[in-house]
Amino acid sequence: MNELTLSQLQSMILSGCAKAITHKDQTNAINIFPVPDKDTGSNIASTLTAVHQTLEKNNYQTLPELVEETMQAVLVAAAGNSGIMMASWLQGFLQALDNKDTYTAEDMHVAFTQGHLKATQSVETPLPGTILDVMSAGATFPIESSVTEGFEHTMIRVQQALSDTEHHMQLLESHHVIDAGALGWSYFFAGMTEYVLSSPVELYTPDMQVVGDVPLTESANVYEVIAILSEVTSTREELKQTLESLGDSLDILITDTGCKMHIHTNQPDLVNELLQTLGTVSHTQTTDMRTQVHTSL
Repeated sequence: MNELTLSQLQSMILSGCAKAITHKDQTNAINIFPVPDKDTGSNIASTLTAVHQTLEKNNYQTLPELVEETMQAVLVAAAGNSGIMMASWLQGFLQALDNKDTYTAEDMHVAFTQGHLKATQSVETPLPGTILDVMSAGATFPIESSVTEGFEHTMIRVQQALSDTEHHMQLLESHHVIDAGALGWSYFFAGMTEYVLSSPVELYTPDMQVVGDVPLTESANVYEVIAILSEVTSTREELKQTLESLGDSLDILITDTGCKMHIHTNQPDLVNELLQTLGTVSHTQTTDMRTQVHTSL
C-alpha cells in the first residue's frame, strides 16, 4: 500500500479503535500511574468507542467533515487523563492532514508528529515513561517509504518505546510494569497497522503483570474533576496557569465547539467555582478517587 484514500484512512482508524477497545481489560490491569484506579483502559476505550460509533455509521466524502464529527464526539466522550490525551492526539493527527484524495507516508509522518505535539501541549507537565513516549515513537514514521513500509518500521519503534516506559519512571520500575496509557495507545497503533498490513499484529509486552493493591498516598490529590465548557476565551496556556496551582494531572482539550478539562485536586469546590468564571459550564463531574481505588483493590 503506497498511499491511503480517505475511506482507507477511516477504516484504519476504526481498526485501531477496535483493538484498543478489545484490550481495555489488559490495560486496566496494569494501571498504576498517575492513580492506581485501574481505569486507564476504560477511559481510552470510552473515548475511542465514541470515535468508532461516529466513523462506522458514516461514509465521509471530505476530511473536514470527518474531523468535525470526530472531534464533536470525543469532546463529550473523552474520559480521564488518558482519554483526553488520546483525544488531543487524534485532534493533532487529523487536523494535520490536508483535504485531498490520497495520503502518503510523508502525510502520515506529519500527522503523527502533530498528534504527539498536540497531546504534549494538552498536559500540565509532560513526563517520560508515559503515553507520550509511544506517541513520540509514532512520530518517527519514515517519509521516504510506502505507507505499508512506514507502519512496519514504526510498529517496531512503538513496541520498543512501550517496553522502555518501565525504565523511564521510578514508580513503574519499582512495580515491574509498563505504563498503562502507553499500552492503550500502542494497541490503537497496532490495530491501525493490522489494517494496513492486512495481518495480525501482537504486542510483545514483557512486563504486563497485574498490579496488586496500591493505595493512594497521603499526599495525593484525591478528587477528579472533569468539565466541559463553551464560550471559553482563554488560551490553553492561560487556562493552565489559572488551574495548575489547584492540583495535578491537568489536561485540557480545546476544539472548535468547546473545551474539556481534567484535574486531580483536593479543592474540587474551588475548581468548580473557578470554572464558572472561565466559560459556560455544560457538564461537570467530581469523583472521589479513594472510592475508585478501594473498588479496584
